[in-house]
Amino acid sequence: LLDAETDGMLITSPENVRYLCGFSGTEGIVLLTRREGFFLTDGRYTIQAQQQVKQLTVITFREKFRDLGRLIKKLHLRALGFEARHVTVAELHDLEKETQLVTLKPCTDVLDRLRMVKDPAEIALLRKAARIAAQSLQEVMPLIRPGIRELDVACELEYRMKKNGGDGPAFQLIVASGYRAALPHGVASLKKIAAGDVVVIDYGTVYRGYASDETCTVFIGKPTARQKKIYS
Repeated sequence: LLDAETDGMLITSPENVRYLCGFSGTEGIVLLTRREGFFLTDGRYTIQAQQQVKQLTVITFREKFRDLGRLIKKLHLRALGFEARHVTVAELHDLEKETQLVTLKPCTDVLDRLRMVKDPAEIALLRKAARIAAQSLQEVMPLIRPGIRELDVACELEYRMKKNGGDGPAFQLIVASGYRAALPHGVASLKKIAAGDVVVIDYGTVYRGYASDETCTVFIGKPTARQKKIYS
């Protein structure tokens, strides 16, 4: 992750933090140098971090950027890379304020490119997520009938995915029926499904940090020739 021009790297996006050290909470920073690594979080997650984080020194901060700045100075870092796509303007301002003698180098997609190549263990997690989602949809299928609201289908599907072992939905579930099925992102509404409707369901779950994504089309009743043509 470190090139010839940087002696430290700051990882702040939750996905990349989890990929590197296993932490699944919402407040965590990874600081990597050429010799060692640190994980910083606040007091809400200290115990969780001690249980989940591997091979990094866990530090609990009181004031995130002030304590981070002190650590960076203590390590005598001179050039620090950071995830440019995952740092807000306000966060960058706070970081600059606490690391005035450090050159901050924006980096983009370094870890994202690394994460593109999945090892067998990751592929197994992706398959598990897909199985959980597919099983959950099969359980919900009998409920998809005239008179039920799109929102009710989405809520039941999310509940089933969690009950079957998923961490939660991979994104806001899409359940769009009738004329709403033409919407590319028809988030479930209060509209009731009617006889003869086409229902588009775009859904997925997250399992141990890995997401599934699948789109299915359901016909309420026997599809017409025109509906078959459109579906094809």
